[in-house]
Amino acid sequence: MRHILLVVAFVLLCSFFAYVYLGLSLPIQLIHITVPYLIKNGLVLYRDIVYHHTPLMQFILTGFYTTFGYTFFAYRLYFLLTVLLTLFFVYKSGSYLSQKSGFFAVLFFTIFYLPFFSDSQLEEVTVAFFSSISLYLFVRYIKTNKDKYIFLSGASIGAAIMTKQVVAVLAPVIFIYLFVKKIREERWALNIEIWWFSLGLSSVIGIISLYFFLQNAFIDFFYWNILFNLTTYAKDAPVASASEGLKVAFIFTSFVFPLLFIYKKKYLSSFEREAVIVLVLFAFGLLFGLLPSFYINRLRGLFVISSVGYGFLFAKLISMSSKFSDKNFGLFSKTSFIILIVFTLVSIPYVQNLFEYIQSFPGKPYNIVDYNKDDLKAVVWLKKNTVKDEKIMNLGNHYILFLSQRLPANKYLWPIPWLLKPYDKSAREIEMDPPKFVIDSKLNHVDYPQVPSLNDWPFYEFLDENYMMAAKFGDVRIYKIKKLIKI
Repeated sequence: MRHILLVVAFVLLCSFFAYVYLGLSLPIQLIHITVPYLIKNGLVLYRDIVYHHTPLMQFILTGFYTTFGYTFFAYRLYFLLTVLLTLFFVYKSGSYLSQKSGFFAVLFFTIFYLPFFSDSQLEEVTVAFFSSISLYLFVRYIKTNKDKYIFLSGASIGAAIMTKQVVAVLAPVIFIYLFVKKIREERWALNIEIWWFSLGLSSVIGIISLYFFLQNAFIDFFYWNILFNLTTYAKDAPVASASEGLKVAFIFTSFVFPLLFIYKKKYLSSFEREAVIVLVLFAFGLLFGLLPSFYINRLRGLFVISSVGYGFLFAKLISMSSKFSDKNFGLFSKTSFIILIVFTLVSIPYVQNLFEYIQSFPGKPYNIVDYNKDDLKAVVWLKKNTVKDEKIMNLGNHYILFLSQRLPANKYLWPIPWLLKPYDKSAREIEMDPPKFVIDSKLNHVDYPQVPSLNDWPFYEFLDENYMMAAKFGDVRIYKIKKLIKI
């Protein structure tokens, strides 16, 4: 009977999330259709496409779209499947602690996921997916002490890092845990688990690095993923409300406090004690995903750990209430109650925002996209006035490239200030091999909060001198080179 109920619950959960991600309005991040389209057509990330996140998700999307089509439905389907698989591993991680923990972890995830994450950030949801796999495998490792699980957990963390580099903090945290574990167990000489974890981690990172080395793009890969993010992006990228991000991060990690209390009081089995340590370390490592912008959507990976942590906390509250006297149980229950009250109070505005968003659905398009009629007119013009193998420099909406089925003339695909810096270098590279057609947008010359205009970019002087306007559609301008320029 219990198995039947589990199947019914699983079907209901799948139906709920399918309705949300396939049936309701959803913002579509067009970059995650454009980039896979360019990769499929032979372009190499970083060398041919400016991109400052690690590449694994774009590779996965390229294969996914090749199978299911480069459509908004395929985008939604990827999102849905990734969320459902993440939920599955949240359940498996919790259930490995106890059946009740798995149930409460799924309940927590289902209730709070949409209020905090109503967007459609594919990178973040993919990071959460790999984080959920890694946690599950690590919990299995501490339960069974089998090397294959620590190897696969390391590989999953490697996959998460290769999806978004901020997860990299988790790797040294796990290394320290494994090293300290050996000291506690007084096995100083044998560190085989560390080697297995290192092998799993480095296998994923190494294979992807080798790919870029073979494509003569390793230096570009290293620059855009590490040097650029530590320098230009850290300095110039827009920052959301730090207090807002830290507030949500605090409630996502607050399950730690009551669990550490019962850890100290030795109310847990040896396996549960190790599991609490692992949950704390994973939470600490994934907390850094909030940086440098402090956007709440960056906390999806942490939310996975939070779901399992709160699931375990709720399960222990129920089990301990029947086993311990009021004196022993009192402080733990009071601390847990306070944490839950704080979590609820902080969550209320996000739940209200979700309801307001749902109420606006009748007036929203099914697929919420950032291109408009002017962009579509530019697409029609390009198809009529350029040959298919004509490479276009596009400083307008990057989705124009996909819709017109044209390829870029150079790697600078997005008119975002920090992606064009240093300005003199990017301008010089473009001017060395000037494109025949350039698409520009009037919006590039407007200052926005935290995002300045591109008026100081030297390439625009070159554009004014050497190009003439061939077409104009609202804010979109299409320029054609006046004559062949010899540099």
